[in-house]
Amino acid sequence: MLFSSITFLYCFLPCVLLVYFVVPDRMNNAVLLLASLFFYGWGEPKYLISMLASVTQSYAAALLVERFRGTKIAKAALAVSAAASLGLLAYCKYADFFIGNFNAVTGLSVPLLRVALPVGISFYTFQILSYVIDVYRGDVPVQRNFIDLAMYVAMFPQLIAGPIVRYSDIAGSLKNRKTTLADAFMSFKSMFGFAGIPAVNAASLYYLKSNLVLLIVAAVGATPLPKRIYEKIGGTAGGSRVLAVLTPRQLRYARRI
Repeated sequence: MLFSSITFLYCFLPCVLLVYFVVPDRMNNAVLLLASLFFYGWGEPKYLISMLASVTQSYAAALLVERFRGTKIAKAALAVSAAASLGLLAYCKYADFFIGNFNAVTGLSVPLLRVALPVGISFYTFQILSYVIDVYRGDVPVQRNFIDLAMYVAMFPQLIAGPIVRYSDIAGSLKNRKTTLADAFMSFKSMFGFAGIPAVNAASLYYLKSNLVLLIVAAVGATPLPKRIYEKIGGTAGGSRVLAVLTPRQLRYARRI
């Protein structure tokens, strides 16, 4: 599912936002986790297995690190978790690369594994590593709620495009957060590049409202929706009346789109 697709912009995202703000605050993380798993599994559901397996092993490893802190068991748990995470990443990314080079050097014909690379595996692998390492160092307390940890790893806005977010940077926001109008405005400001607006005030809110139509047009224009609308109306009587307002040259150009 692409961020610019009609499915995401007009179906998935509105539904997620609606449910997120309707349910009680204690269920917000569960909503985001389910939405993220649905988003990630939209293209290839089997990739959910590797991601959930990675989250599960990091959850168990961090609990062992916390319980046996300062002992060899804690170090072993960290080492096993890191090896599992990096091993899965290396297998998916480099297995066929090494087999191909091995065949080239030895002259053998070992068949390639044809391993498909799960989307976003690099991002969630290093986020999992950051969590276990932060717990081992004592920078953050262990996360005993599996849903909260899985939501941190699988959060759909950054899962497939990054950036990599350290657990220590957002640990306090997993439970204690509140979305306000100011937060929404700053998100719009960052997304659409309104760098000239320094703060949220009456003038800033007016600026946002006055440009809301342009933002909507930009979002719609980034999708195939305009072309589909044209294709729908182009062959109807109503469509003919709409197209009749165009000059012959404009009409010829429009039909070539």
